[in-house]
Amino acid sequence: MAYNSRRTWILMIALWAGVLPWFSGGTEAVAILISATGFLIAAFLIWRSKEAVSLRGDLLVYASLALIGWGSLSLLWSINRYQTVSWLLLWSLALM
Repeated sequence: MAYNSRRTWILMIALWAGVLPWFSGGTEAVAILISATGFLIAAFLIWRSKEAVSLRGDLLVYASLALIGWGSLSLLWSINRYQTVSWLLLWSLALM
């Protein structure tokens, strides 16, 4: 996927829409809906790309571990630790 392609820009906007509600707390139903929709569109675009089919599995494991590591580090400044731990458990189960 080229960096100037239309699909790449849509993917970046979808990921941005998925992450943006987290910066404002993200506990409202509308924020969760926006986040889930952004991640669903991003996952669909990644799944449909030809490059994702040829990825090795260890790259996905390293990316998932980096995400879990970042989430664990965010426990230091997180206000709602219960929700952070529940997200970490969800990501850990998805990694398995």
